[in-house]
Amino acid sequence: ITMRRMYLSVFALLLLGAAPVVLMVSGSQAVSKASFTREANTDRSGNDMKVVTLAADQDAAACEALCAATQGCVAYTYVKQSKTVPQPVCRIKDAKPFGHQSSCCTSGAAK
Repeated sequence: ITMRRMYLSVFALLLLGAAPVVLMVSGSQAVSKASFTREANTDRSGNDMKVVTLAADQDAAACEALCAATQGCVAYTYVKQSKTVPQPVCRIKDAKPFGHQSSCCTSGAAK
């Protein structure tokens, strides 16, 4: 991979059995699977099919790419790092719950 090629890597520790796994997703692959409407300052609570703790430097785009790479994901909520949330969290959803305004989060839903 060269520096000129644009890749979005999602590094998420998932617990499969007892072994942690590093998940990497190419941005171009993620976009081809689903297109999302990003919703700043919106929390879509509920319908979590998977909750992934992200690295401190990852943002909503990483969460969106993880959703696009997850079969059955139709929405996501990225929870920002804060005093009460030590690392960002990506909540992968199998349905599109109602979104409510909250500065904690950025959500997205498949178009």
